[in-house]
Amino acid sequence: MTMKLYIKELKRKPFEIKASTRLMMAATKMQLDHANFEKKIQEETKDLPDAEAGAVTMRGMLNTMQSQIDFVTDTLKLDDNLQDKLVDLEPAQVSEIAVYITQRLMGMSDEDIRLSQAENEAGLAEK
Repeated sequence: MTMKLYIKELKRKPFEIKASTRLMMAATKMQLDHANFEKKIQEETKDLPDAEAGAVTMRGMLNTMQSQIDFVTDTLKLDDNLQDKLVDLEPAQVSEIAVYITQRLMGMSDEDIRLSQAENEAGLAEK
């Protein structure tokens, strides 16, 4: 199934991608990498001096950012110009794009995503 992804930070026209098993596997791998990041960092740094622990943490953060950039670049088949636009965005924006792509691959529509975000924001406002 081909779907259109609207990512205004990169271009006005939608990206068209095919929801393939390969892309689902890439999205799942990226999510697992992020889920395991904090646990892995804690395990790797527990017996290290602060300076070394900081370096390990920074390498982990760099790997996480690169994983998101690679996922977005490969999924959307970005050319050099669009990849430059991507890496010039704030890290939170790159993360939001990666999450958006993953949500769409998992079958959520743009409307489903908007509703989910509104519910999350409403829940945070209540706290």
